[in-house]
Amino acid sequence: MPLPNRSSFLFGLFLTALITWSLPGAARAETPFTPLLQQVSSDANVLVTIDSEQIRRSAFGKTMAAENTQSQASSHVVSRNEISQVLMAAKIRGFRDSMVDWQTALLQMNVEPSVEGLAANYKGSIDTMGKTSYAVLPYGAIAVPTGKKTLAVVTPPDRQQVSRILRQVAA
Repeated sequence: MPLPNRSSFLFGLFLTALITWSLPGAARAETPFTPLLQQVSSDANVLVTIDSEQIRRSAFGKTMAAENTQSQASSHVVSRNEISQVLMAAKIRGFRDSMVDWQTALLQMNVEPSVEGLAANYKGSIDTMGKTSYAVLPYGAIAVPTGKKTLAVVTPPDRQQVSRILRQVAA
């Protein structure tokens, strides 16, 4: 097999450079989770995305719905039917004896979340930061509305976490 001539080699090098240069743009393409991903802190090292609507429409989801009772369905922070997408993010240090610095569950909902309703339902309390009210839940989390139909449930339950999630939303 003969060696490529210089012009075909340079064309190949140019083509490789062009493809390599364009890949980062393709890697940042919009996804259904992009609005939620924009609310995740850059130091997250664990991400899990769940399309709740698609799961409910699947055979597995229909089977699970048929098997669950109404009391099981209402034992969550918000009803499963109110959630369309979930993005869970965390910062974890170490592998064996992992330490979780923070965890966030971002819920894209079908309805506007009510932090007052969450606080009342779970016997929590309402606190505010600036103009944002959030629910402090007794089991060690806080629920912060981050959009008209978006709710962030974060731990540890302190004002620093509220400030972090509100800063991330504002960016």
